[in-house]
Amino acid sequence: MGGYRRLRCPTGLRAPASPRRVTGLLADGVLRVGNDHLPIAAVSAHPAPDFAPPNGGGPSVPVPAAFTCLTPVVAAVPATDGRSTPRYLRPTDGDAFSEAVRKKLLAKYRVLHGHDPSDTRLRLTFSPGYLARDRHQGTKKITFGKIDMIGALVPLTIEAAPELLTLAWECGIGQGNSMGFGMLDARPLARGAK
Repeated sequence: MGGYRRLRCPTGLRAPASPRRVTGLLADGVLRVGNDHLPIAAVSAHPAPDFAPPNGGGPSVPVPAAFTCLTPVVAAVPATDGRSTPRYLRPTDGDAFSEAVRKKLLAKYRVLHGHDPSDTRLRLTFSPGYLARDRHQGTKKITFGKIDMIGALVPLTIEAAPELLTLAWECGIGQGNSMGFGMLDARPLARGAK
């Protein structure tokens, strides 16, 4: 296996935890993935994108931000038929998917800060063009261990306060972030898009 590859790993909170993780990765010099040992040439931390509103407005003014899903976003609600298996939401569930993501992100915010953000509104919208083109309508089946889950792997826009957008980028959205699900990358928002 020749050459180098860039590997971006979901690490949860990127900024506060980065120095410790970087030191650990460099000390080992190797990243173990299954039975493979990948040599580490360099490790770098990326600063969070600036989600501030273009016209000012402060940290509590909701702004739209476009994201690419690097890993599937998993959102589930309790089953209504009494079964223990949750019902996995799909991009076509629209508002229900958005609300499940909002609740999870607010819970993360409370754990980190000890209070709610100044503005708790969040609206997630999946790319309608992508959904129309994709034969699976943006869904991705994932088998994790022995559990089958459904996630969304679709470009999306989140409209929320900048502090929630930063948290979404740093921690991921939806469920299973510690397992690597819901990792986002910010992308430029098309002019005039919302």
